[in-house]
Amino acid sequence: MREHGLGTGTAGGHVGPAGDVNGDGFADVIVGAPLASPSGNAFSGQSYVVYGRGTLTTTGAGDINEFVGIAPTDTVTYTVSAVIAAAATVSTTVDAEAIVAGGLTDTVTANNTASAVTTIESPIIVTAFQINGNADLSRSQITSVDVTFDSIVAPADLTGAFSVVRIVDAQNATEIPVGTVNFALDDSTGVTVATLTFDGASTVSRGGTGELGTSLADGNYRLSVAGAQMLVSEVLVPAEFGGEIAADADNDDFFRLYGDADGNGFVNGSDLNVFGPIIFSPPNYRADLDADGDGFINGADLNVFGLSLFQNTRA
Repeated sequence: MREHGLGTGTAGGHVGPAGDVNGDGFADVIVGAPLASPSGNAFSGQSYVVYGRGTLTTTGAGDINEFVGIAPTDTVTYTVSAVIAAAATVSTTVDAEAIVAGGLTDTVTANNTASAVTTIESPIIVTAFQINGNADLSRSQITSVDVTFDSIVAPADLTGAFSVVRIVDAQNATEIPVGTVNFALDDSTGVTVATLTFDGASTVSRGGTGELGTSLADGNYRLSVAGAQMLVSEVLVPAEFGGEIAADADNDDFFRLYGDADGNGFVNGSDLNVFGPIIFSPPNYRADLDADGDGFINGADLNVFGLSLFQNTRA
């Protein structure tokens, strides 16, 4: 449901949470139109409330078909009476009464009921993103991203929902899509966690699997979770992660820079201090600095690290 306002007044100039204005259990939003002129009061401003809600799906049969004579300027308003519990899946009887301007009322109500199956569900939202499945600051490899939802989501409902792009030129909006975004789902915690892995364009092949598997190539990235209708009763709210360059103040740090062990956007002396003790030292092995994913830190990895040291920085 929404409140309709005038088409002028820069509506949307200010948007904010309004709490639960209508007491239906869903958060509402207030939209400000600071230049609106209600009732002739120039630029006094006006606000509109947009009611938040889940998805309402009704199926069934029945008729609300009363014939009422009305004038050209009259309006028929149906007053609907029904009690529908959240997540209800049982038949609900809906009674409607037509009231016409001027006081004319529908007096034959026998045909004004319809039996329907009604389901109300809260929208599905993303609650967290996690790079490489842990809180490690290293950005030397990006082999996976975990996307956590607030409820259980079926695999079929997420097909095509994920896309990742590498931001080549933020100023000119030049982006390269990552070739393939794979996902695997885990529902063991009572909510769905989708683990994304990557192949093809904008990736670097490595010899192993898991943390030794294919990584995103060096660069800044944005992950988008597309909002879409899911089945008949669920809606996935769109979400984004990353998309910034190094200079942006608000930053998800969704970037890959081989050799950047501390995630500061540079490959410098602090990273060299990390790399030095682990080369040819299996007890100190770190998968994020294993350039080829062969399970060893050796001369091949040193060659790649050396090319990055004091040379590569996050764009």
